[in-house]
Amino acid sequence: YDDPAKIANLSAKLKSTSSELAKKQQINSLQAKADRLQREKRSLAVNDDLRKLYLAILDIDSLNDKAVAGLDDTSTFDARVAEQAIKEREFDRAEKQIRVIENTSPQYRGLAALKHSLNGARAASSQANQVLVEARQLISTRLTGEEKRKELLAAAGKIRQAETVDANNPDIRPALVALESEYVATIKQLISDKNKALTNAYFVDTQSQECPSDRIFQLRQLAQKSEKKPKRVITGGF
Repeated sequence: YDDPAKIANLSAKLKSTSSELAKKQQINSLQAKADRLQREKRSLAVNDDLRKLYLAILDIDSLNDKAVAGLDDTSTFDARVAEQAIKEREFDRAEKQIRVIENTSPQYRGLAALKHSLNGARAASSQANQVLVEARQLISTRLTGEEKRKELLAAAGKIRQAETVDANNPDIRPALVALESEYVATIKQLISDKNKALTNAYFVDTQSQECPSDRIFQLRQLAQKSEKKPKRVITGGF
């Protein structure tokens, strides 16, 4: 053991073994913490802690199978959160979760589909919102008679277009309510003006439309009853 070269070689081996043991102990400690967290109810906070633990393990051993699988599991949870956020139209929240996946698991199998889903939902929402703005403008015009009728028919078409593009858009129902209210006000005025032909035309227009309530139906019923009322005939001498 007086050979300096042998002593140096032995020392290097001991250091390497010691280092490997320290790494193994560190990995085991991190994995034990991850195992405990895996038994807890999964939340964003728990998922974040798990991700940090798996990334710490991979920083020590980039090929650690358990950590690779665990990190993939955290990305799957993030993906579910993002999917739910898209359904709830919380696009910024969905984007945040997608970015987490992108930054920590860029090879995650569902990442491309998630980004496509988010981009599609945002585009549909934007398109529907623009169409609904146009519908509102048509509804609020101060035209009357046949011109007003054309505008309201165009507005109804815009709303149907929005429903086709983005069926769950929360602004669709308020637009339908506004359209119905405008129809009711216009028809009431036409009835008051005794414009029977245009009144009937408006009723025909609304028969195939989606209405939030039965107000137009009730108006039609009243108009029909009014038409059926017999005229009073005054008889008798003077």
